[in-house]
Amino acid sequence: MPKIPRRRPSPALVIASIALFVSLGGVAYGVATVGTNDIQNGAVTNKKIRNRTILNLDVRRQTLTGSRIRESTLGTVPRADGLAKHGVINSTGSFVRGRGVVSSARLATGLYQVVFNRQVGTCSYIATVGDPGAANSPLPGFASVATDPVNGNAVRVRTRNQNGTVVDRAFHIAVSCG
Repeated sequence: MPKIPRRRPSPALVIASIALFVSLGGVAYGVATVGTNDIQNGAVTNKKIRNRTILNLDVRRQTLTGSRIRESTLGTVPRADGLAKHGVINSTGSFVRGRGVVSSARLATGLYQVVFNRQVGTCSYIATVGDPGAANSPLPGFASVATDPVNGNAVRVRTRNQNGTVVDRAFHIAVSCG
């Protein structure tokens, strides 16, 4: 029976195997021996961290303050979504400012419709007569709210003067769906 000849590995294969062993051994050694106490403060910067790789569990409590967080990068907290619906409407029914308002309109004297970007039929509403700007005092009066009978995304607001007469007034409205 003929013998199978043994082949010796080439020198290139030997060198490559040694290099692979040394490189993997160094990484394994680093992973096993470098701890959080070995990293200097400020050594890990935001450029060295990929997006969405740090979770809540990775951050020690009470270490992130408002000054360290860029507010423009924050989204709406899901459980607080209902509190994000509010608006300021002027006496002509035009939307001035707010969040979550799709449209607004004056339907009749002192009667307004404010349409939001979601179903609000099961939410609670509050409205008050108020100045749409920041410089003037509002005219005296009050506002009442009701679910729109036709549109489930809308709230109807009726404004009155201090005597209870229906009149056009600017108002502020907030919707809570929490």
